[in-house]
Amino acid sequence: MKSLIVATAITIGAFSSGAAASSIFGAKGEFSTFLSRLEYDPSSACSKPSKPYSSDQYAFDSYKRGISTYVSCLEDAANSDIRYATEVVKEGYDEAMEELTSEIKRGY
Repeated sequence: MKSLIVATAITIGAFSSGAAASSIFGAKGEFSTFLSRLEYDPSSACSKPSKPYSSDQYAFDSYKRGISTYVSCLEDAANSDIRYATEVVKEGYDEAMEELTSEIKRGY
């Protein structure tokens, strides 16, 4: 029963934490590697507005709003993915340390 309560508390804590919540939902942008270099593109999470075909004021204003929305989306995706990447790295570190600690406790 005690372990069930602890597991429930951990689950609730994970959903209430922004960093943990981002790891549940995954990355919004695209991470890739090229020759051991990590690259990132947040634009896959956002719709880039097209340039207007006409030169009237309405089309221009709509395009400006679209640019503003796109920039906000890029910022939100990047910030979310920063939290996600931080959480994934922390989890990997914690797992490696737990494994090492477990090996040490088992003895030689």
